[in-house]
Amino acid sequence: MIYDWNFSERITCTGEELNACARLIPRLMNLGLKARRDGLLALEDEIDSLGHPFLKTGLALIVNGTDPELVRKALELQILTQGYRGRELLERVLMLEGMLMIQSGTIPHTMKDLLSVFFSETFADTIAACCEEDYEGTTAKILARFSERPPLASETALLEGPIHELSKDDIAKVLHEIDTQALIIALSGASGSVINRMCESLSPRARDLLVEDLTSFLHYPPDIADITAAQEKVLAALGSLKNGSGAAK
Repeated sequence: MIYDWNFSERITCTGEELNACARLIPRLMNLGLKARRDGLLALEDEIDSLGHPFLKTGLALIVNGTDPELVRKALELQILTQGYRGRELLERVLMLEGMLMIQSGTIPHTMKDLLSVFFSETFADTIAACCEEDYEGTTAKILARFSERPPLASETALLEGPIHELSKDDIAKVLHEIDTQALIIALSGASGSVINRMCESLSPRARDLLVEDLTSFLHYPPDIADITAAQEKVLAALGSLKNGSGAAK
């Protein structure tokens, strides 16, 4: 696709049409979430229920392992040969770019940011509301889903006591000392209460990114030994904090 001034004219929509197209963003994000969690082949189960033929065509190509450049070329040709305008054009461009992001493994929240550029800045609140309502991977929904979750195993309960004894400020300091990947592995074996406690000390954006990356690990956790080793790193950072700054005990 050539995104130029001519394109901006052809993509003009009414407010009602923009609202309908905005609903596509969380729908694509949900597909991206499933692909990141279960793999691209898992999307095969979704194809028949998608409804829109353009979306079906694109996901079928992706599930079949078609090269991303060929996927783009095939879908762009389908758009260009039909001469779509307005809503028909906007929704297909959103699907095109969204499906390619899914194929490349783009984080769903990043998908939202990138797809939002096809809308006016004044439409940001509407898109955010759509995602909050329809996206299955919002931070609040994921944390609520795992709130009652116990530790994965007795060996992975190393953080249960120490984390709850810390203040939010001290947890924030510990988080600055831990590699993100190690933190995700450590939390994948922790209880929901520990996960929530750690997330409370992050900025909203950092919390969203952490929970999004953590989701696949919660469904398919690493080996117990890897989780334990990662939790021991968190405890080591906690020990350094206590020795250096007198954190709460």
